[in-house]
Amino acid sequence: MMFMKPNKVYVSVDGDNIGDILEKHLINNNLDSAKKLSQSILEWIDNLSRIITDELHGEILIKGGDSLLCTIEEDKLNLFIKKIKEIQKNYPFTCSVGVGKSCRESFLALKIAKAKGRNHIQIGINEG
Repeated sequence: MMFMKPNKVYVSVDGDNIGDILEKHLINNNLDSAKKLSQSILEWIDNLSRIITDELHGEILIKGGDSLLCTIEEDKLNLFIKKIKEIQKNYPFTCSVGVGKSCRESFLALKIAKAKGRNHIQIGINEG
């Protein structure tokens, strides 16, 4: 008997306007706020990574700063969306997400999500 491998999707996640927020704190010489934001970003990306690997059994391909690229099984995508919306409530910034069948498609979907006004989840790159 042959079992089919589950279909995987690529997911690109990126914090919204994080650099702008951080720059504003630094320009205003508000180092404490900049450090607090930096700690929040690190905590957020680590929590998100744990959810992806431990709960969704996905794979982190790239992780740095306020961005990550991972793969998850397609049938866990709705759970991923639910989880990311839940954890976002705990942080003072938003993120955008792009989902695709390839790394390239997820990256382009992320760009579309950001163009739609940020804090958006874009699945695929088809118009509509």
